[in-house]
Amino acid sequence: MKSTETFIPGNQKRPEEQNGSLFEINSLQCLYENNEDFFSLPMSSSKFQIIWILKGKGVQYIDLQSSQIRNNQLFFIKPGQVHSLQLFDNPKGYIFSFSALFLSIENQESNVNYHTSLFKMFAAIEAVSVDADTL
Repeated sequence: MKSTETFIPGNQKRPEEQNGSLFEINSLQCLYENNEDFFSLPMSSSKFQIIWILKGKGVQYIDLQSSQIRNNQLFFIKPGQVHSLQLFDNPKGYIFSFSALFLSIENQESNVNYHTSLFKMFAAIEAVSVDADTL
């Protein structure tokens, strides 16, 4: 798998989507092996991100709060949060990035459907450990 897979073909994008895809999956292994900037500097994104660490050691910083990374852990990052991921020893996992438009929730904050379980997770917690029974 390439480090980034985009799931909205470029020729099918609407004008408001031209500055980035609606949904991407990135392989942590490929990002780590290619020494991409993802691991070197704090960053912020306009997208929601779910980082799934299947195997890895290190530290995740979200808005200056640090968390030790363990195997089978999910991190939830909201648009605008500053985060940094420091991983060691050839990590395995994925980064799922998606825009509000992907879920058709843009400008829907007053809509009851906006407050789904997924967005409650982004609002309430930053990390979840996944045990073998859940997989």
